[in-house]
Amino acid sequence: MSAALRRTLHRQAVRTVAKRQRLDELVQHIYGPRLADQSGSDSSDSDSIPLLDCHGDVIADDEGSDGVVIADDEVQHDEVSDGGVDDHEDSGRSDSDGVESGSSRESNVDHESNSGDDVESNMSDGNPQFQNNEEREEYVIDALREWAQEPGVLSMSKLDALLHKLKVVFPNMPLSYTTLFHSNYEFDISELPSGGKLWYKGFRANLDQLDLKDYLVKHKKIVFDIGMDGLPLVNVKLWPILAYLIDKDNDPFIIGVYLGSEDPKDVNEFLEKYCGELKHLLENGYRIGDDIYEVEVRNYILDALARSFVKCCVRHNGHAGCEKCCVWGEYINNRMIFEDLDAPLRTDESFKKREQPRHHRGDSPLEDLNTPMISAFRLDPMHLLWAGVVKRLLDFWLNQIGPWKLHFEIAGHISSVFDFLRKYCPVDFNRKPRSLHYFKSFKCTELRRIALYDGILAFKDLIDTNIYKHFLLLHCAVYILSSKSLFAEFRDLAIELLRTFVSHSPAIYGHSFVVYNVHSLIHLVQECDRGLTLDEISAFKFENQLKTIKQTLRSGLHHLQQLARRDAEKKSPVVKLSSSKAANVVLSFKRPGFNNRVPGQHYRRVKSGRLLLKLGKSDSCVSSVHGDIIVLKDIVLRQRKLYLIGRKFLNVEDFYDYPIPSSQLGILKVSEPGHELVTLRLRHIKSKCYLMPDGDNFLCAPILHTRK
Repeated sequence: MSAALRRTLHRQAVRTVAKRQRLDELVQHIYGPRLADQSGSDSSDSDSIPLLDCHGDVIADDEGSDGVVIADDEVQHDEVSDGGVDDHEDSGRSDSDGVESGSSRESNVDHESNSGDDVESNMSDGNPQFQNNEEREEYVIDALREWAQEPGVLSMSKLDALLHKLKVVFPNMPLSYTTLFHSNYEFDISELPSGGKLWYKGFRANLDQLDLKDYLVKHKKIVFDIGMDGLPLVNVKLWPILAYLIDKDNDPFIIGVYLGSEDPKDVNEFLEKYCGELKHLLENGYRIGDDIYEVEVRNYILDALARSFVKCCVRHNGHAGCEKCCVWGEYINNRMIFEDLDAPLRTDESFKKREQPRHHRGDSPLEDLNTPMISAFRLDPMHLLWAGVVKRLLDFWLNQIGPWKLHFEIAGHISSVFDFLRKYCPVDFNRKPRSLHYFKSFKCTELRRIALYDGILAFKDLIDTNIYKHFLLLHCAVYILSSKSLFAEFRDLAIELLRTFVSHSPAIYGHSFVVYNVHSLIHLVQECDRGLTLDEISAFKFENQLKTIKQTLRSGLHHLQQLARRDAEKKSPVVKLSSSKAANVVLSFKRPGFNNRVPGQHYRRVKSGRLLLKLGKSDSCVSSVHGDIIVLKDIVLRQRKLYLIGRKFLNVEDFYDYPIPSSQLGILKVSEPGHELVTLRLRHIKSKCYLMPDGDNFLCAPILHTRK
């Protein structure tokens, strides 16, 4: 290499390093005071950190472990060294709001308190230890069975071939997958006179497989939500009937599945066995030993087409299509429009009396069970609100010709905001923000996140002021309906906001905007009147189960037989209650101390129930019960007590003031994090927050399912 070339490469390297240094200085200047940890000493930091009175007792794992478990059992008062305050036990907390898919996607495995209890002494350093060959053989057979039952495509012929090869080493290894899975070939699959087939498993068969002891201690009766929907496959269509035991974390289970080349034609044939068994359970209850427990169906959670089929009423595009009121629609621009907001409401009694004959197309078999045909059938927010109204708004802004349509450059700016927010989006959201370029493929969870959280920042100052205020009407209303505490306080306000949103829609988007989904918003508050949030009456849990059913199928033949066998091969699950007062707290990712000012063991992550906090940009912001917004800088375990250390924002104000001050919902604009460190405990956290940069400020929105 010539000297000239070496000098040229050296100059380029020097310039590159200098640019990187200037960029790092700029980033530190912009973000350092707010989010970045101060690695060096900070002259403004207080040497002594004020400690708040707090609760929580820690039980440490083996030394050297990256995880510790905090038990929420009550303990005696004990003194905290260096703190000078009394610590009491954390009484624990339960999350009552619905879940937005809050599981972490990290590769780290939490060390739960009971992670090794069931294995006795058979596990050492994470590897199984066997006393003899029989234990080793039993372990391999069980592990192979669990592996083969995981979702995905697995050839049964190849599995049989594998079993034959393993038979040489393990004499008790089954030679067939049917023996391995304990498959049952006796299933109730019948031909329907109108076409199609039906596999009916039933309520009782599912209940017999469940361990309901803890569930019945809490509820004293068995309460279901029912879901039915179509699942299109290649050349055929499935219609599963699913049941979900309320207030538990288990997945919905299969009651029956219809298979045909199209949707079922006769609702009486489709529901005959379902209604027959349910009628017997409603009248006689479910017997466990000598005890008989009442059975109840709380809600039917279906989309609009499935509801019209099951209820035998006109579809949503009919003149009498509204299921909650007697409004008479009219066709405008090839759309059935419902603009009347004051039509008489339907009731269970008026449905029974057929007070609006044009609404009915026959008699539903569910009426023979005395099912409340209005109050028991919920307007599903997943299809009606998120995939219906919110997606319709975005479609008008991006695709429909009119004064509301966004210029492509404005849409690009909004997409840039969403892309920028990806790294600030907490792990509570399964789908991170992405460009509007992918609008047509947006899932309901993304549309929900936009309406509740980051949409109010991304659209601000980039869309017309009146259109933005109109969007805020919807945002505030659905935010209230997604939280039990907010609903109890602002129920009447939510009604007013939704009625204003619907009544103003024709003036902004034209009369053709007010279709069935938009009109039905005025009835959404009444759907939550029984103490339920939008998530609790949505079809998310049933849609997720439909995906699991689809993944279960391994070929395009004998769909019902495949589903029945895969269902029979499952282990009998233990019912896991959704709320538990004894939520374990798990620490992970040990780290050096923050500025080495706080003695103790330092961690990067803490998880308690559905609440997961991590140091960094996306999962470190919380609101306290005292109204403070704090960004965590350290997680410290000291003297069997857990301390969360962070910086509090000094300036807190409303992010918007229309239609109500955002602070009433807990949504705030914050700035200027203080230099003094503050310490709090888990019991002082009111909610985790989604913290989004907005120039020199931040938008702070409480994540609803973590809210106390």
